[in-house]
Amino acid sequence: MPKSIGVFGGTTAVLDGGLTYLERRDEYGETSAVIDGAVHTGTAVGSLYAGAAIGSLIPIPVVGTVAGAVGGYLVNGISNTLYDGFAHGEWNWDNFKLW
Repeated sequence: MPKSIGVFGGTTAVLDGGLTYLERRDEYGETSAVIDGAVHTGTAVGSLYAGAAIGSLIPIPVVGTVAGAVGGYLVNGISNTLYDGFAHGEWNWDNFKLW
C-alpha cells in the first residue's frame, strides 16, 4: 500500500475488494469475481485520492474534511456503478449504500 493513503484507507480499500469478491464469486464465477474485486479495490484507492484532493481545495478546517469525504464517497459510488454497469449490464445503485 502506498504510504500516502494510510493504513486505514488501504485496509478499507482491500476490504471493499475482498467483500466484492465474496459477494460475486457464486454469481459470476471465480475469474470475474477476482476482476471485480480488483477493480473495486482500485476505485476505492482512487476515491481516497480524489477525496483528499477535494478536501485540500477547501482551506476551512472540518468543512474541507467533510467535503473531501463526501466527494470521495461519490467518486467511489459512481466509478463502481459505471464499472458494474458496463461489465455486467446491471446498473445497480447499491454501490452507494453505506453498509
